[in-house]
Amino acid sequence: MSEAEILALTYYDKMSVYRPFKDILPTGESIFKKGLDGKKVYENVACALSSYSGGKNSRNDVNVRVESDYKLFYSPDIVIEKNDTIECMHEGSRYILTAGKQYTLPSHAELPVSEHKETA
Repeated sequence: MSEAEILALTYYDKMSVYRPFKDILPTGESIFKKGLDGKKVYENVACALSSYSGGKNSRNDVNVRVESDYKLFYSPDIVIEKNDTIECMHEGSRYILTAGKQYTLPSHAELPVSEHKETA
């Protein structure tokens, strides 16, 4: 059993990855699809979501914006690009995350991700 396979046994979360792309409507108009409307490139991939910030608040007169930074760990065979959108299920909760730059090692891949929430 390889080191990557051993580490994969500790991945209890699942993620799906969506990549932004440009599409052309029947009218000939081109549109850019991103977020969960992007192209699904991976589905139900085993991963581990780890939090390294408790969330940072920034306020204005109308709402509070909470930004939380996390790190995702997963198989080195998976390639996630910067600004991909990740839907991660962690301990029964759904997280919508934006990808940073992937760091790949022989045993695993690490990806800094951010979650942005607007609250009224």
